[in-house]
Amino acid sequence: MYDQNNTMLLMVLEPLLNNDLCLDMTLKLNGMIELCRIMMEQPLPSELKGKFEPLDFSAKYVNSAYKMVLRCLVKCTRSERGVVEFLANSAWIIRVLSMLDEWKDEENMLVGLGIVRNTFKNESTFDKVAAEFPNMGNYIMATCSESLDSF
Repeated sequence: MYDQNNTMLLMVLEPLLNNDLCLDMTLKLNGMIELCRIMMEQPLPSELKGKFEPLDFSAKYVNSAYKMVLRCLVKCTRSERGVVEFLANSAWIIRVLSMLDEWKDEENMLVGLGIVRNTFKNESTFDKVAAEFPNMGNYIMATCSESLDSF
C-alpha cells in the first residue's frame, strides 16, 4: 500500500538518476528490482474499489506514489542495462500497461509511454518485447485514444 516514506526517497533519487554515474550505481545495487517492487506494491484504482471511501482521497495518494516510481523507472530504462533488467520480469511491463489503462492522468501516461519507448530502443529488446507482447501497439493506441478524448 501507499507509503509516504517511499515517495520521499523516490523524490530524492529521481533527480540523481539524471547523472549516468548515479544511474549505473543504482542499477549495480539492484535499484531496478527495488523500484519495480515498489511499483508492484502500489494498488491500481480497480484494486482500491470498495476498500476506501471516498475513492478519490486514497487514489490521490497512490497516484503520487506511482508518479515518482514511474519517473525513476523511465530514467533507469535510459540505459541498456536498465532495459534488460526491466524486461527480465514480464509482470513489470504488464503493470506499466495496466497503469496506462487505469490512470487517466496525462503525466502518468506520458511517463509510462516513455518507459515503453525506452524498451524499444535497440533491436534485441524490441524483438523480445514484440514477441512477448504482439498486440502492445494496438493496446497502447486504444488506451491513448480513449484518454486523449477525455483531456
